[in-house]
Amino acid sequence: MPQDAAGLFNLNEEKLSDSWLPLGSSKLFYQAYEGTDAPTLNEDNENMRQLVLKVIDHYIGLGVSGFYLHNVNDFYEGEPQKNVDFVNWLYDEIKDRKSDATVVASADPYEEPMQQLKASLAIPGYSGAEGYIVKAVTGTMNAKELGEALKHQEQKASNQAVFLNSDSYTLDLLKTENRLPQLKMALALHLLMSGQVFISAGDEIGLQKDAVDFVTDGFYKPISKNGKTEDKSGNAVNLVFGSMEEQNKNGDSILNFVRQAIRLRDSFIAVSSGTMNILDGLTTEDVLAVQKDAGDSNVVLVFNLSDQEQKVNLDGVEIKGLPCELGGLLLTDAGEMKLENNELYMPPYSAAVLK
Repeated sequence: MPQDAAGLFNLNEEKLSDSWLPLGSSKLFYQAYEGTDAPTLNEDNENMRQLVLKVIDHYIGLGVSGFYLHNVNDFYEGEPQKNVDFVNWLYDEIKDRKSDATVVASADPYEEPMQQLKASLAIPGYSGAEGYIVKAVTGTMNAKELGEALKHQEQKASNQAVFLNSDSYTLDLLKTENRLPQLKMALALHLLMSGQVFISAGDEIGLQKDAVDFVTDGFYKPISKNGKTEDKSGNAVNLVFGSMEEQNKNGDSILNFVRQAIRLRDSFIAVSSGTMNILDGLTTEDVLAVQKDAGDSNVVLVFNLSDQEQKVNLDGVEIKGLPCELGGLLLTDAGEMKLENNELYMPPYSAAVLK
């Protein structure tokens, strides 16, 4: 192996752990990513860093808007501070090239030095069927527990990135007709979180995992009468909630619900970037109440996570010294939300923004 190339990888004459594998017939061992035979890269090597920068330049030239760094603990095994330093170097290089680029890093497990990351941090425990939000809307975690989990997560990373679905698309358990209100509630909770918020392609129209590869067909092809359509190769695609064309026309569709949530998020700086304070006096096992503040922008978010109407007494709850007003709402069914005499009446699986 040429010396310049050898310097790109982690090599040693000793097998330092189970992740160090023999290099061919040589006397050397190379470090592999855990569970694979793929070699890890030597991030300290200047040639390696120049190759990384060439890759970044290439994709920025193609017009990408940002970069996702998967499990940064893998860069330097067992050396969390070096992982943070490398990611921060990478962040600065990306921002020098594209000042408005989004840079997200995930870390599993989370380690204390991660608080020093300049990139938005995706923390394990949030996403998918085993994540906080899905557990809350399906009843395996109550609203009080959800509030505690979200506050704990915010304390780990003030500049957080949140993903509702998981890499293996476990959100599919909610993508059925009888769980549509819970799916919408999960999307509402997610889209009203602070930080960088992401949804997987197809979640906005309820595509299941086996249909994600046909996301373009889901967007544009009408659904047939039997609830199925086909891709260009004739493969059947089951669009449980209809195509984008149909959902555009349906005011109660998942697509239009997501659009409403995004508009609500963009209407208040405190929603998208405010620090969070759980209002213990209002929060119950069924209702989560959160105050969010960002400078002069202040709101209170109230979520009904149950399948029953909830009445929330807002006596003593003020924003900027004034009684709360209803600033926006998200409904998952035909129920009506109203605020009368400081009593907030919330239909099942609904959300309110108080200003």
